[in-house]
Amino acid sequence: MFRIYALLTGYVFGLLQTAFYVGKIIYKKDIREFGSKNSGATNAIRVFGWKPGLIVFIIDILKSVAAYFLCSYIFNNPLAGIYGGLGVIIGHDFPATLAFKGGKGSASGIGLILSANPPLALISLLIGFVAVYATRYISLASMLIAVSFFVLNLAAGAPYENCALFLALAALSVFMHRTNIKRLINKEESKISFKKHD
Repeated sequence: MFRIYALLTGYVFGLLQTAFYVGKIIYKKDIREFGSKNSGATNAIRVFGWKPGLIVFIIDILKSVAAYFLCSYIFNNPLAGIYGGLGVIIGHDFPATLAFKGGKGSASGIGLILSANPPLALISLLIGFVAVYATRYISLASMLIAVSFFVLNLAAGAPYENCALFLALAALSVFMHRTNIKRLINKEESKISFKKHD
């Protein structure tokens, strides 16, 4: 039962739609009506600029970190933390409070993998940073981070259930980026700009 409770706890954390509230409170805009129409950090950077976008990015990471450690503590089991972090991503992607229209969970996914296995997470993040630096495709980097983290855990002999959850994380990342994949194939995907703007 702790798995269900941890998922639900994480889901509540995921309902904190940082980009949406930053847009509504500071800019009086619904971010879901601009850019890629997603309530996530990447779109916040595109729509509001790097500074507010990075704030959204950091808070979305911290949502998963908080849920991971809270669930791990409450249930005295790090596996509960992984379920809690996964719940955050599901809540972020499909928030009941916003008609199930949220973000793509990339930043929250980073928070989960950093909490679950920092050394392997750093390798996955390095892969993602190289990808975004070389291609400027945030979507590609996001998927590579999630997929590589699963592969690294599998190669390291992580517990079966952990690997299954990280596989679910990777699959969810690919699913949420399915339209990006089509645009990548058609060479129509938007590239992130490294120019600073507000």
